[in-house]
Amino acid sequence: MHRTAHPELYQERDETADVAAVEQSLRDPKVGIFVAQRKTATVSFVHGMVRVVEARTPPGHTLAPRTFGLVDELFVSTSVRRERVATLLLDAAELWARSRGLPALEVTVWAFNLGAMSLYREQGFDMLRHYMRKTLDE
Repeated sequence: MHRTAHPELYQERDETADVAAVEQSLRDPKVGIFVAQRKTATVSFVHGMVRVVEARTPPGHTLAPRTFGLVDELFVSTSVRRERVATLLLDAAELWARSRGLPALEVTVWAFNLGAMSLYREQGFDMLRHYMRKTLDE
């Protein structure tokens, strides 16, 4: 969905690079990865995942430096949307952030993703800022 909306920003997926990135994240103590899965007697289906990162902003002249949990990635399979999978994943991310003493969770939501905006509002997220972009002709 994101690549379709903004192909200039999102690259094709490279499964080898994806596996390496997940393996690196699993070793990083400042990253929490939580998976939603459904198991049967013979198979396990992954239906969603959230990756939350302990983030720190650099000191600046105007904004105070701060630390927070950044919901860096969240996805839910289309087959289980509206079944509270995203809510459960966000609950896990929040629990992880609280266990680390982080004062807040933040997330970036693309303007076209109205479903995600609704989800985050329902989960208690407030609009913090608008991030805008102007494409310049070459």
